[in-house]
Amino acid sequence: MMSSLDLRDTAMPTLQIALDLGAMQPRLATLLGADYQLRAVDVLKYKPGRRCALAYTLQTPAGQARVFGKVFATGRGAGILLTQGRIFEALDPAVLRIPRPLGYLADLKLLLTEFLEGCLLADELYRGDTVRSAQRMGAALAAFHGSGVICAKRWTIARELSNAVRTCEESMLEPGRARAIELEIRRAAATVTVVAEVPVHRDYYLDQLFDCDQQTALFDLDDARQGEAALDLGNFLAHLTLRPLQFPEVASACAAARAPFLASYCSAASPIPGLMARTCIYEATSLLRLAGVYAGRPRWADSIPVTLMDRCESVLSREDS
Repeated sequence: MMSSLDLRDTAMPTLQIALDLGAMQPRLATLLGADYQLRAVDVLKYKPGRRCALAYTLQTPAGQARVFGKVFATGRGAGILLTQGRIFEALDPAVLRIPRPLGYLADLKLLLTEFLEGCLLADELYRGDTVRSAQRMGAALAAFHGSGVICAKRWTIARELSNAVRTCEESMLEPGRARAIELEIRRAAATVTVVAEVPVHRDYYLDQLFDCDQQTALFDLDDARQGEAALDLGNFLAHLTLRPLQFPEVASACAAARAPFLASYCSAASPIPGLMARTCIYEATSLLRLAGVYAGRPRWADSIPVTLMDRCESVLSREDS
């Protein structure tokens, strides 16, 4: 966690107000309608020019509490609030929790939600409780996909692939090879029928899932769209490939997590013909995108991207067989 900073961002001029305790005290009082004093605000994650995640600490008659906030450079928080509210109402918290949306301050471009306290479910998976943790992650995704919510925006394999290729181009990662992989993914996608669309998270991977009082919680619904279930499955599997390349000590846990994750998902979700074939396609696409992402990160640029492209081609070969 970062401490509160004097963040002057020309793309997010309202961020300075969101960080000002005096300015935020009456605004939050009006929104939350609670008897409290605003004691602190901390910066959790900051992406200059795009968004900034905050934690507001409140003193209430019952003790301290926290509220999560996120300032955006654009007005997209209003749509996120609406989608997250629908999904929150549709989910059974015994299977999957998401933060309860609290409100949106349009003039500040500030989205406010419940702050769920917990620990990373991935840590349990790495420490040895691999099967049970992977099963929880699979069941949670099935619950999310099965919520019945219809998102206002759609996401397709064409857009996902275009995003992956653009990321590789921006990082100058083997453009010829990236284009060849793109063509192979397009060829594979054209041979497998698109399956029914569901609400998809679009960034579903290990670090988005927490254990909150023995309940599974999912965070960061900013990019939720209507799309294929295989998108989230493929992205999750791609991250199981990525993490051991970063941290070799988690390799055995990540390898052991694949089968129980998929089995748990398939057991809890409605049957989807062709799901695994589409999952391979999205897994390859996610690996290609991650190769581009990590080509732009100096710590990993020399070791990870080319290996991810190798794995991408391997997944496509598996899909062909």
